[in-house]
Amino acid sequence: MIVILFLLLIWAFSSLLFYTMKLGISPMPTSSKVKRRLLALSPKLHKVKIIECGCGWGTLLFALAKKYPDCLIQGYELSTICYLFLKIRLLFYPYPNLRISRKDFFKVSFQDASLIVCYLYPKAMQRLAKKKMREGAYLLTHTFHLPGYKPIIEQQMKDVYSTSLFLYRF
Repeated sequence: MIVILFLLLIWAFSSLLFYTMKLGISPMPTSSKVKRRLLALSPKLHKVKIIECGCGWGTLLFALAKKYPDCLIQGYELSTICYLFLKIRLLFYPYPNLRISRKDFFKVSFQDASLIVCYLYPKAMQRLAKKKMREGAYLLTHTFHLPGYKPIIEQQMKDVYSTSLFLYRF
């Protein structure tokens, strides 16, 4: 039994390391303070699709599902460990409006999304800026801005990192 647990731990660590190297960043949860402020900044929406790009451990994903119970919340995550964690978490905290897919969000259309939420690193934000967004859609992000676009709201948090929050409209 101990050997199996040890092998599972090695696999989990290796998987996290592999996807950190592949994607260029490790899964980072959004702090509670930033999460609350992002949710306060998010637009009032009803019966639309909301996408979270790279949902990691689900910090924002589950909060979005709770805030928008009549919207379809679609999370995308490539990391095997995070994806499995999210699926298990969904078993214990089910939200009928929440879907989690193990897909590269850069290969998914955003044309049916009214809100895109993300916490990505600068290189991924550069790639995201090239994606076609639906006219009128919002993008809500923190820490890193979307190059080439002017946010409709930009705020600086009074937290340890002076986290920047950005809301864009296309």
